[in-house]
Amino acid sequence: MGKIRLRGGRQSGQTLIIFAIAMPLFLSLVALVADGSSLMVHRRSLQVAADAAALAVAQDLKNPACDSACLTTFANVYSQKNGGPGGLGPCNDDASKTNCYQTPYKGNADLVEV
Repeated sequence: MGKIRLRGGRQSGQTLIIFAIAMPLFLSLVALVADGSSLMVHRRSLQVAADAAALAVAQDLKNPACDSACLTTFANVYSQKNGGPGGLGPCNDDASKTNCYQTPYKGNADLVEV
């Protein structure tokens, strides 16, 4: 019968090399997930502010004493109280403008777009 030889002894450093290669990839993935989550939370908070501003303007549309300046004031106040941008004003049918509101929306005088 032949002798059985066990191969061993020179494999002690392989785990360290695999760990050294995998750790930066793992940390990069964790950083990507954290940044993506932060972006989603920020986007959601801006959407809440826009919804609050639209609701404030829509509630005052039927008030005959509230003119464009009054609507702008309510939109700004509710946007800022909910963490959104200030300085909202009417868009005046200019689709390229940001941080503004448009009423009437799609021909309906009871609707507002922020």
